[in-house]
Amino acid sequence: YKHRHSYDVLHNGLTLARSSGALLKMNCSLIFLTVCRNLITWARGQPWLEAILPLDSNIKIHKLMAYWIWFLSTLHCMAHVFNFAHLSTIDNARFQSYFPGLHQYTRFGEWLFLTLPGLSGVIIWICQMLMYSSAMQSVRHKSFEVFWFTHHLFVIFTVGTAIHGAGAIFEPPSFWKWLLLPGGLYLLERIGRVIRSKRQTVLHHVTGENSGVIALYMVRDWRFRYRAGEYLFLNCPSISEWEWHPFTITSCPEEKYLSVHIKSVGSWTKGLSKLLNPKGTMGDVFIDKIKDEKGRSLLRVDGPYGAPSEHVLDSKVCVLIGAGIGVTPFASILKSMFYKLLLMQNAPKTYHLELMRTQKVYFYWICRDRTSFEWFAFLLRDLEDRAEGFLEVHTYITARFELENIKSYVEKAQKPGELDPLTGLKTRTYFGRPDFDRIFSDMAHVYPSEKVGVFFCGPKVMSDNIKRAANKNSKPLGCQFVYRKENF
Repeated sequence: YKHRHSYDVLHNGLTLARSSGALLKMNCSLIFLTVCRNLITWARGQPWLEAILPLDSNIKIHKLMAYWIWFLSTLHCMAHVFNFAHLSTIDNARFQSYFPGLHQYTRFGEWLFLTLPGLSGVIIWICQMLMYSSAMQSVRHKSFEVFWFTHHLFVIFTVGTAIHGAGAIFEPPSFWKWLLLPGGLYLLERIGRVIRSKRQTVLHHVTGENSGVIALYMVRDWRFRYRAGEYLFLNCPSISEWEWHPFTITSCPEEKYLSVHIKSVGSWTKGLSKLLNPKGTMGDVFIDKIKDEKGRSLLRVDGPYGAPSEHVLDSKVCVLIGAGIGVTPFASILKSMFYKLLLMQNAPKTYHLELMRTQKVYFYWICRDRTSFEWFAFLLRDLEDRAEGFLEVHTYITARFELENIKSYVEKAQKPGELDPLTGLKTRTYFGRPDFDRIFSDMAHVYPSEKVGVFFCGPKVMSDNIKRAANKNSKPLGCQFVYRKENF
């Protein structure tokens, strides 16, 4: 830029604005790739791509790119504040010699609101601040609807960025070149979502569970093909025409019905529970409907989409860790393992590796209270009986108990042949949180030269502790713990 006439007037204000602008073009276009769910799901099926791309971290990368865009846009704004202020003060003759044919404004506010770069920049900045503030974890968890609607301001943000340089004051606009491929892929992604959402979904029945959990069982469309551990998006037009919420698929591909388990924690999930199970019935409530009373689709489904947990079946030894409702990804996986074990009993040994590579599963389930175990315990009981030596279950309760209650539990649990009084399982329930540092250390001695897959779904604080323990006990020439966490 030092060889351009505009540099003689604006100096470093020009170089800072243009350099940050160039980086913004690249990042504001590439960020679309991090939310192309179909593209990422396809890439998960390509071993060579999965080996070089951090596909499990697409949401984390999306956030990091957003922070970087915010930093670059701040630099870009500061530089142009200096540029507009400077252009307002130079004499008209000098201005016309450097910018022939361009009208000179004498006030900073006129540059900001009467020019296309200035006005579009203000609109972009407002959209950006609204998207960033509503994307904070505290806002997103308390009011997902606010996050969902404000995040769709990205349409205005992108259009504004595309026309921001149309005035060609310093150089011709070029953002569209960067946007062409990522934006085109994302557009195809959204079109695909709309087409899939138009398929009719038959809600067969719902099941009321304890701890505010409701299970939805839908008739599975023949085009809906998925792997254990994947997730889908649900929309209920009766509650909101535009909101789509992600839920892990809890049924397995071998089952007839497609199911999800939903915990009522927000306004949307509470509204769905009230709509489908208004009396709060515990047990099955048969619905068998496609449309609601107003003729709208009762439920719409978009998916399936790949998730880190779908790789459980590729691990010879794996550790599954679920916290509370975070157990849902493993419901599908354990069910699928159950059916594969049944097939392996009758299949020749040469086909065993094709059916399932996994030989040992350690399952850790951490819940706050005993009622959280009930809806999933029936599956664990079947697996304990049929998969002895294959599955090792460990359950933990983190809520505080009176000493008398703990003593009563210990007395009942010590009786020979008795099932665990809290979960009905053969294995005993522990009180408190698991010490994963010790668990992984012991496991490293049992599997001195094995890659152990560690899969977790639950709170971030717990995830950080588990990941730290896994990395600490991994040895370059010994046991290696490969950590994967569920992300939405």
